Amino acid sequence: MLDSRLALGFVLALLAGCGDHQAEESASLYEAVQGRPEATWRVAAVSSQEVQRLRRAEGSNAWSLRLEEVLAIGSMEGDNSFGRVMDIAWDGRGRILVADDLGPHVKVFGADGSYVRTIGRAGEGPGEFFQPWQLAVDASDSLYVWDAGRSRILVFSPDHQFNRSFLVSPAWVVASMEVPEPDRIVLAAFGTGEALPVKVLDKEGAVVRQAGRPIDLADLAGYEGSLLGGSLARIDGGYAYSNKSPWAMTWLDRDLRPVRTCVGPSDWTTDPGDVVLRTEQGTGLAWNRYVYSASVVGLPGGMALNTILDPVAERRVLHLVTRECVIKSEIALDSPVMPILGKGDLIAAVRSLDYPEVVLYRVTTSSRSPT
Repeated sequence: MLDSRLALGFVLALLAGCGDHQAEESASLYEAVQGRPEATWRVAAVSSQEVQRLRRAEGSNAWSLRLEEVLAIGSMEGDNSFGRVMDIAWDGRGRILVADDLGPHVKVFGADGSYVRTIGRAGEGPGEFFQPWQLAVDASDSLYVWDAGRSRILVFSPDHQFNRSFLVSPAWVVASMEVPEPDRIVLAAFGTGEALPVKVLDKEGAVVRQAGRPIDLADLAGYEGSLLGGSLARIDGGYAYSNKSPWAMTWLDRDLRPVRTCVGPSDWTTDPGDVVLRTEQGTGLAWNRYVYSASVVGLPGGMALNTILDPVAERRVLHLVTRECVIKSEIALDSPVMPILGKGDLIAAVRSLDYPEVVLYRVTTSSRSPT
């Protein structure tokens, strides 16, 4: 999942509570459907979506949230070292896969953190990378890698031998990738000039459907506008899509039909239009002043952990949210930790202190006693 690690590059280039009740509103749902190969894209309102304001759990319904570190992978040098971690994946064998775009390669570790192998190297040939930024693993343990620099997705066999690759839109910034079935690839991918941020691809990379909510580009164009797309996580057979800003989480069913959108207070994130930066080099966002949702992680029980990155306060705020638009818990992290992926009661995160690390945390919750 892309977050401040990607934004940092653009900063350097450009610069060197909640309501106490639920309010239901009528909103249009949009989806793009490609009926035949020769058909043109169409965006159509299909039904009414439930929109609710977030509310906080109170008394015994509120939870305490704790992250307990169980494993850390990382060092200054050697097989356990990383240049810049862009994404993390787990396979069915418990192996941990890490995309490092400064390799550029994907490193594989055992469930105990031991180094297994390195997949790929710099280049344009089969199985080679320029910028491996997103990972996904399907049910058979085949590995999918989005190479941002080559606008393609590479597929590797369960034993990590190169299988095939296919091109995707060069306008896209892919923030999340899921492969629920070998012939169904779901992306949180957005490009300037497009209407919707969630894409469904077939096994050859053809877009068969788009979904989600339209994004306000705030006068941004090109790659900077594409960066405004949010993140996606698969949760209990469905999905949660977190808008970058304003705070909004859309719950979708298996077929990417929106079920409900949870909307938070406007001051929880920054309006992109308020931090547009115009220089002689172009127009972009002042990422060091932009408060936004950087990642969403699925947890058991149909819950999502939404991470809000606040570069001004130098902290990350984690919201544990239910499908019913209830925040069960909220914690602030002062350390540079970014949750990336959830599996059962574990979360894989990137921690950047003296050097990049991949850290596994066990998530525990407990009910708070009424006051």
